[in-house]
Amino acid sequence: GDPDAPVRPAGGPAGRVPAPVTRLIDREMETKAVVDLVDRHRLVTLSGFGGCGKTRLAIAVSDALPERRFGRIVFVDLTAITDSTTVASSIAAAFGVPLHTHQPLADVMAPHLARETALLVLDNCEHLVVECATLVEALLTACPALHVLATSREALGTVGELVYAVPPLPVPSADEVCDAQDLAAYAGVKLFAERANISDVAALPAADVRGLTTLCAGLEGLPLSLELAAARARVLSLPQLAELLSDRFRLLSAGSRTGRPQHRSLRACVEWSHDLIGPDEQALFRALSVFPGTFDLPAVTALGAVPPAAVLDLIHRLATKSLIAVEHRARSTRYRMLDTIRQYAAELLAADRTARTTYHRRHAEYYRRLAVELDAALRGPRLDRVLDRLTADHDNMRAAMSWLTGEGADPAGAVRLAGALWQFCYLGGHYQEGRGWLTAALDLADAAGPAAVPVPVHAGAVDGAAALAAYECDYAAATALAEHGLTLYTRLGDRRGMARALTRLGSVSRERGEYERALERHRGAMALFEEAGDDWGAGHSLQLLGFACWLSGDVAAAHDWSTRALSALTAVGDKERIAWTLVDLGAVACYQGDHGLAFTHGEVALRLFREVNFKEGIAWAENLLGLVDVHTGELSRALDRLATSAALHTRLGDHWRLASVTEVLAYAATLLDSPAICADLLRLAESIRAAIGAPVPACERPLVERTRRWLGAGPRHAAPPGTAPPGTAVRLDDHITALQARAAATA
Repeated sequence: GDPDAPVRPAGGPAGRVPAPVTRLIDREMETKAVVDLVDRHRLVTLSGFGGCGKTRLAIAVSDALPERRFGRIVFVDLTAITDSTTVASSIAAAFGVPLHTHQPLADVMAPHLARETALLVLDNCEHLVVECATLVEALLTACPALHVLATSREALGTVGELVYAVPPLPVPSADEVCDAQDLAAYAGVKLFAERANISDVAALPAADVRGLTTLCAGLEGLPLSLELAAARARVLSLPQLAELLSDRFRLLSAGSRTGRPQHRSLRACVEWSHDLIGPDEQALFRALSVFPGTFDLPAVTALGAVPPAAVLDLIHRLATKSLIAVEHRARSTRYRMLDTIRQYAAELLAADRTARTTYHRRHAEYYRRLAVELDAALRGPRLDRVLDRLTADHDNMRAAMSWLTGEGADPAGAVRLAGALWQFCYLGGHYQEGRGWLTAALDLADAAGPAAVPVPVHAGAVDGAAALAAYECDYAAATALAEHGLTLYTRLGDRRGMARALTRLGSVSRERGEYERALERHRGAMALFEEAGDDWGAGHSLQLLGFACWLSGDVAAAHDWSTRALSALTAVGDKERIAWTLVDLGAVACYQGDHGLAFTHGEVALRLFREVNFKEGIAWAENLLGLVDVHTGELSRALDRLATSAALHTRLGDHWRLASVTEVLAYAATLLDSPAICADLLRLAESIRAAIGAPVPACERPLVERTRRWLGAGPRHAAPPGTAPPGTAVRLDDHITALQARAAATA
């Protein structure tokens, strides 16, 4: 249905297509697609959740059809009809044909439609779906030239029906950073702006841009929600509207007085759909509110809300009634509720505290088991498939962690889940989030006492916390955690665990420029991994030995270690570690002056990293390729690559590598005769290094010194230790843009 369509008696005056009150925003593609479908198929149903714009699209399609295609277009609005026995008479009246009691509609209509083509638009069929399906099937059989375009939250389910799911309007994602110009291009934003009388979105100030982005993303492009929110824009600012989204049913309750009853508020719209489903469907509907993101059938079954044998059928029924969306992916089929529907279902579930607690607990237990099961598979040939699965369930993992560390208060469960997810957080680029989960879980365990969590589980979580702290360049915390983990693993006699702890300590030493200590720790880790029979761990140690060697400037030793690592990791089949080894070999080739080989290794590494969408790896590969391009005079391409690398390292919080990328950019500035930018970039890199307490890697010092000599200045005063340079990302972006413009002008 559509929020703008006025309430009329069935069919309106003589069944005419109603004239829309407002302009249709950016539905040209959908209109064209449905016009084509109606031309080729005799029954087309526009489906989707209430307020998605089905009625408005049906009107647009009716207006867009070629004049000669249908002799008549008859529109019948079924909203006000509550008695299913009057549907037939409403259709007949719209065609101007008298229908007497007990006369079959098809028999009466057939003579009148024998010589002309006609399109019957049946609007809002969902509450009369059985009667509509029966009548439509009979009409299509008796009247060969008749076509039907229906709108319904639920498909009619008749033979020959083609269902077109009306999509929401495009809106930015919740985490998208938009400028005003980009925001203005989204159809959902255009609709809101027109209804809220915002004349120029591109001219909005930054606070309003953020508020409007959050608002439109939260309303998921649903036209009804956007229009109801626009009505509130008369008395609330955009940031206020965004802030009130958590109570959207109260916020979005000021619809048109003359609009359809189910469109006068968001709650009325959802209640209309809910009241049309049966008790079993309602029970599952309430339970599904515990899923904040997409979910699959095994997860639904684990809730135990309905018997396992009934899950598939009930999910199918909810999907056909537009209460859940179906997403077909390459490796699975997943389902989701719109946030609006989920909030309503959650309100209903909250009324039964026992059921709510039960379903949340079962949800958390299911995802804890799943995370533990998948954790080991993140190291090996199934990496990309497992990473896809965990990424699909990221929101569910968040919800499970929130429950286990909050209302559910389960120290052992929380530590198990957080410990099983740290590797996913590393590969997915969620360092800060993973660290936060581990901190919350370990704090809960500490408060519960030493017996609350088994020591091996506790040690695993400590190891993950150490790793993520190191990736965020918090070396003091990483060292303390790794040493604690080493103590725990030593008491347990767990050689694999001891090796992991030594790996964390070696990585901290490497980034601090303590290369001999790093090599010693990585050799120790490799020996322990070999004793434990851990081929992946031993291969990882070989790779880290090569990494530490080329950073120290010992490229010959780095080549030997990395070659051995490539062989070992290829046997294991881990794309991520193979790609890291190729970055190492590429760096060795680059520092030996073989830029062709360095480029080849970097290209393959980049491809592998992209296949698993590993952001830090992509950043490193682009860094290597950018350095090669600088040395070979491909400055425009180099700057593009280095810009990508810098943006990713900034987003991840990897300040150590960001400083190195910034120093390469400073050198590029010398090649473009930009001394002011060069000086600022060197100062920026120095302040980053001072903040994290890490020197310029030995292999990179010659390039940095060459840059300083060109600039005619020695090392500058660094920022005080422990401080982060303000506005780093903005300043760096501005300088990169300026260098790119200069490179383009001199090309």
